[in-house]
Amino acid sequence: MEKDKKLEGVVETTALLVNEDGSDAGSIDPVLIERGHARRMGHLENYFALLQRQDLYSNFSIYGQFNRSIDVRSKAFLAALKDIFCKNPILVHTIVPKRYPYEEEYYRSEEYLNEPFPEHDYIKVLPRLSLESVILNFQETQQQVVSEIIAQYRRDDYQVKNVLTELVSQIRIPICDPGKPNWGLICLPMKVDDEKKEEGVRFGKVIYVSNHCCADAMTGINLFQDIIANLNRATDESVSDDTTIFDYSVDHSAISKIPIPITDRIDYRPALSSLPKFMVSTMLKKYFDYRSNAPETKRISEQNANWHSIVNFPSEQMDVIRTAVRTQGCSVTAFLQTCLSVALQNSGVFQNRRYSELGFDISVPSDTRRILPGDLAADQYKYGSNVAGLHYSYFIPSFQETEFWPLTQYYTGVLRGADYLIGLGTIMLDFVYKKQNIDKLISESYLGNRRGGIILSNVGALVTGGAEATKADRWTLRDLKFVQDVGVLNFSYVVNVVSTPAGGMNVCLSCAQGSLPSRAQFDAVCAEFQHLVSRQTQTQTQPQ
Repeated sequence: MEKDKKLEGVVETTALLVNEDGSDAGSIDPVLIERGHARRMGHLENYFALLQRQDLYSNFSIYGQFNRSIDVRSKAFLAALKDIFCKNPILVHTIVPKRYPYEEEYYRSEEYLNEPFPEHDYIKVLPRLSLESVILNFQETQQQVVSEIIAQYRRDDYQVKNVLTELVSQIRIPICDPGKPNWGLICLPMKVDDEKKEEGVRFGKVIYVSNHCCADAMTGINLFQDIIANLNRATDESVSDDTTIFDYSVDHSAISKIPIPITDRIDYRPALSSLPKFMVSTMLKKYFDYRSNAPETKRISEQNANWHSIVNFPSEQMDVIRTAVRTQGCSVTAFLQTCLSVALQNSGVFQNRRYSELGFDISVPSDTRRILPGDLAADQYKYGSNVAGLHYSYFIPSFQETEFWPLTQYYTGVLRGADYLIGLGTIMLDFVYKKQNIDKLISESYLGNRRGGIILSNVGALVTGGAEATKADRWTLRDLKFVQDVGVLNFSYVVNVVSTPAGGMNVCLSCAQGSLPSRAQFDAVCAEFQHLVSRQTQTQTQPQ
């Protein structure tokens, strides 16, 4: 196919972004907008972008294990990526900043922060994408940390353990790179391929690392599942000399439109009548919620030290957990929340809390795709930052193991009846985002604070095989892990959960250093959590 002459110049100029001082870095050629390949960010997308602009969050990562390995340069893998990206162009966007280069300095300057910007920055499809654009192993700026990650992986006998995930959590993905998307893949070899010492980069495990812009945990998981589905349809796994995935000027007609922001389909904004209760609740949390001894929050570049732990419950134990939870009429997320709260209590974490610290803030993210009508979630919103979250403070003296199942039933009721939209929805109200600079508002509310409770994110149990999984030559996804740190959000811990039929339930815990006196005490809390899960589920499933 010949290049579209009209678009060839568009691609070149938008790739350069201009400014200094040819001006107009934040503008977009109308051709891209007309084709649906550029638009302004929605409110939720802008929230995650500002976390990067203001240096408040590092990354999240999804770890996938395939049942066998493939060369990263294989035609099958390249074709799989191209098919996925053309159908889901939100995956291959970049953000067009108002100033370029030196956009980081501008977004933290008084010039920017002292003025409201009700129109958010544009995103656009990248002009060209190659393996080097998405595989962090090949990127010079990431080579040192990727080398350390692979070396640690080999030291850990080709297993993903906490020291490796702590290294991955230090990676930063720029949000305005004119040649790369807002995520990348780290390819990890299988032991058998290392022993063969073959040339090339073969991988059987892969890490999706995202800065959270236009992406969430389900984005990474869906990417792995779609790669598997495409590989199962492929017939040619030979190596290609050309590592180009797509060239916009050639492939533009095959690229779908970027869906409109989910906040244009789901109204996150709360009713004004609900604001007084929300504001009073927020104020009470400030004065009566538990605060750990961690240092006050600073920007990621100044303070990003966290301890990790990975707890696995094998598939057989997952069945026991589900049976016990179902018997009590509870949800798995509420059950895990109870285990975490009681584990902290049993480990003495609250022993020296201040007399006024009665509440413990637990935030539970929710996938807003479930609210969408019909097939929209699968057709247009499989990828993207499509989340919301509940903040709720729980009475610390109630965290007693003797009341374990009544607590779990109470938590289940709270989670099922909660308004997950109001927290983020408040910054989307007209009188907020049109009158204030949202970057400044969020930065001032997050920075310089003491840390509190837990973010508990359970993406659920995922089917990763299907009928094809029974065939020996078919690709399957054997295991998943979901990891992130709290960043500058005012929490002490973040707990991420994902389950697969083969890999069981992986609970990946992260603790901001200083929230507990030592890594040893953090490990003790994680061990107590693991024992609690076993104790409570075995009690429920034993014959009476």
